Amino acid sequence: MSLSVNKQLPLFYRSLVPFNSTKHRSLTRPKVQASYGFAADTDVIPLLVSEVQQAVRHFPIVFIKDRQSSVVNLVALVGKGDGKNQFVDANGQWRPWVYIPAWVRRYPFALMADAKGDGQPTEQLQKIMEFQRGFLALSQLTERVTNALVQVGVLEDAGFSIRRDQSSKPLNVQGFMVVNETKLKALKMEQVDNLHRADAFGLAYAQILSMSHLTQTVNGHSS
Repeated sequence: MSLSVNKQLPLFYRSLVPFNSTKHRSLTRPKVQASYGFAADTDVIPLLVSEVQQAVRHFPIVFIKDRQSSVVNLVALVGKGDGKNQFVDANGQWRPWVYIPAWVRRYPFALMADAKGDGQPTEQLQKIMEFQRGFLALSQLTERVTNALVQVGVLEDAGFSIRRDQSSKPLNVQGFMVVNETKLKALKMEQVDNLHRADAFGLAYAQILSMSHLTQTVNGHSS
């Protein structure tokens, strides 16, 4: 079984409708998300490099290559290969005290790189747009930092096996990449400088450290 982010629409979104200040003037958003059920059916959630410091306390952090664009994505591993988010319960509630990635918090809105607004936005909409603009900028930064690790060749394919019980065959989960610490330590000085300039060393070691959560995530427990 392979993990994947290969979808025509962004994860969680079934359709994208351009915002119109006239048509959508009566729309409101609750201050508190009532349910995270929309995030229940996934093994991975995209991460921003700016939130790694918080995410590393709760999730295994890995890299997944998009099959269409070949772009390598930074993601939190939230499932065990069965398409079920271990951090959303049966009532659609996110586990208490566990970090909620920005990708989840931005839903159901999304800002496209070439988006244009119309009319005068309300205060609530302004805040939403500010969050989305910041998210887009940090997404681009995350792609650059991740690509720095790709360029120096320290990422390698990885996987894990789980057994539901003693009599069943193990389920092999593949399709993601992790940092090879041996290769990281063996880099040439020029490559090391490139990673420093890209602020990628912190991400590399955070990813390695985060794998301590793998067993907990696979077994359905959070730290």
